[in-house]
Amino acid sequence: MKLKEFSDNGDLANTDNIENNKEENNDINSVRIDNQESLKKSLDFLSKEIYKGDDNKEKINDINDAIIGIKEFTKNDVEEAKDIALNSPYGEYFTDHNEGHIEQVTYKSIEAGKAFADMAADGGFDYSNVENVENLVKFGSEIDYKVLVGAAMSHDTGMSDHGYNVYMDKGEPKRDADGKIEIKLQDNNDRKEFDNVRSSHTLNSAINILKRRDEYTKLGYSDEQIDNMAILAFAHSKSNSGVKNLNSKENWNTCFDVLDAAVEQYNNDNNNGIRFNRLNASKDDNLSRLVLSTLALRVGDVSRDSGDDALAQSGEKVHVNKDLINNDATCFEDEVANDNCVMIETKNGEKVMKNDNEKATIKSRKCHVGEQNITYNDTAFDKKQGRIVHNIKVADGNFAPHCTIEAIKDHIGEFGSAVIGQYDIVVNLGNRTNKQELYKAKLERYITEKKLDERIKLRFN
Repeated sequence: MKLKEFSDNGDLANTDNIENNKEENNDINSVRIDNQESLKKSLDFLSKEIYKGDDNKEKINDINDAIIGIKEFTKNDVEEAKDIALNSPYGEYFTDHNEGHIEQVTYKSIEAGKAFADMAADGGFDYSNVENVENLVKFGSEIDYKVLVGAAMSHDTGMSDHGYNVYMDKGEPKRDADGKIEIKLQDNNDRKEFDNVRSSHTLNSAINILKRRDEYTKLGYSDEQIDNMAILAFAHSKSNSGVKNLNSKENWNTCFDVLDAAVEQYNNDNNNGIRFNRLNASKDDNLSRLVLSTLALRVGDVSRDSGDDALAQSGEKVHVNKDLINNDATCFEDEVANDNCVMIETKNGEKVMKNDNEKATIKSRKCHVGEQNITYNDTAFDKKQGRIVHNIKVADGNFAPHCTIEAIKDHIGEFGSAVIGQYDIVVNLGNRTNKQELYKAKLERYITEKKLDERIKLRFN
């Protein structure tokens, strides 16, 4: 099996085969994967925190090979996704879901997975006061990190042009008169529309994994692992997958209904069939692992370490003119009302981030301004307190507080998708600020409105 390996300077170098690659990398410190720091951190974290010691080197090398292989056969998806965004007045301004994001999500998901697994092993998921516990999917205590890494590396391939769409009705997948989920392959015009691509990208990411079963098998994944990666890729979206409550058996049944329908529709449209083993996927022990891993992927996905001039989905830099942000506004819409406050750097020079849809324009500016003000996140288990601690570092507590609060709400929402567990969201506002009371009031109101008070606590550091 021919693979590519990344040399120390980031250039591609041929290797003879996967076995030779493993033999060459017996020392984990010599693993050469990419000049992307996140992937190096992923392997380093796995070797130091999860698969410790010489006896586990083969597991690290196996995951290393998986990353290299997946990176190679998904690279066209990344380039196609950039092109679609670049040619869309909405997609061009969307936040980055390309290489940098994918690789950072891989690391952040591993880190979060370790935290959740530690809490599970410590008995931190307490079901003693839960009603109708028999209807819940309980958290497992183990994570298959090769599956989690594969899902993280593949979770956004559906941002490219693949066209399958699940129709929604009042927030739920639409069903026909017989109760069957409606899946449709969009025509060539609709499938190029960025909103269609974005809204269905998790389903298409799952389909991509299933139709590349042979490629994943060559990287050492079993059929069960491939199915689980497809489920994780799909379920990383609460809305598209139907898994709004991670611990709901009903929600997971809906997720599997959609995947079954998608597999059937894909096979009707193509001569080469794909398959998905729902029976194995829905077994209690497997579902328990999936719940833990899905929460890890969701938290990993939202945990962007960003900063000035971060990239958009189009691959272009987004520059925030901080002097034009109204830091004393009473809402995020007014913070970013100045047309020149957010610029995008195109090949023809800077242009204003604006299109013919004012609501979409404001949303794009809000996302970039808020996310660029969050420069660091991490997730760990505090054994002494028996709680997960999710740290969020805000670069400037005085800058664009409403946009930044909206970004932090996204983090809270992912933790809120688990109905079991205790979670601390710790916000560091970065400097002396008079905005902490604003942050506290708006974020605590959000937690209360979402009925998360019993599970999620807000702290400031």
